[in-house]
Amino acid sequence: MQHHLAAVLGVRGLAQGVLVLQAADEGAVELAKALRDLPTIEGAFAAYEALRRPRVERIVKQAARVNNNKAAGPVGRILRDLLMPLLLPRLANGEQTRQTYGHHIDWSTSAAAAEGGGLARN
Repeated sequence: MQHHLAAVLGVRGLAQGVLVLQAADEGAVELAKALRDLPTIEGAFAAYEALRRPRVERIVKQAARVNNNKAAGPVGRILRDLLMPLLLPRLANGEQTRQTYGHHIDWSTSAAAAEGGGLARN
């Protein structure tokens, strides 16, 4: 929950750091699967890119949106402090949060289907 709260409250460094580490871990597992399942290194890297590109692009866009938000002024801080207890439960359970932090890699599935770029997933 710590990184969810950081992302919602705008603690940019922590939230982005968590995303970078999470994406690196996921990438390592996906690459290992591709190398395990495909007969050539070229095919493994093609499958890896097909699997990772949509998710990484979504995370980059999310980080850009967070970075483009400006610090709240005095009125904005008051409104934020009043509204956050009401909005936080809804924001932390949103679809974007689930896509970002609820990502699951099934080790038992084959990465071979992504070799030709035909597999797109979250």
